Amino acid sequence: MMKRLTHLHAFNVDERTAHHLHLLCNRYELSENELIAKGLELAELKLAEFEIRLAVQLEDWPDEA
Repeated sequence: MMKRLTHLHAFNVDERTAHHLHLLCNRYELSENELIAKGLELAELKLAEFEIRLAVQLEDWPDEA
C-alpha cells in the first residue's frame, strides 16, 4: 500500500511498519506475536483510561437545555 503524504514524499507504509516491528522485536527480544499482544494490552489500557477521562469530562459539562 502506498501512501502519499505530500507531492514530494511517498513511502510504502507496510514496508516501514514491518521494519519497525522487526526492530522492536529485536530490541525487546520478543516474537512478533508477543510484541503484538503486548501492544494490544497497552492499547486496551489506554482506551479504558480515555473512556474514563471522557466520561468525567462529559459529567462536568453543563446541560445545553
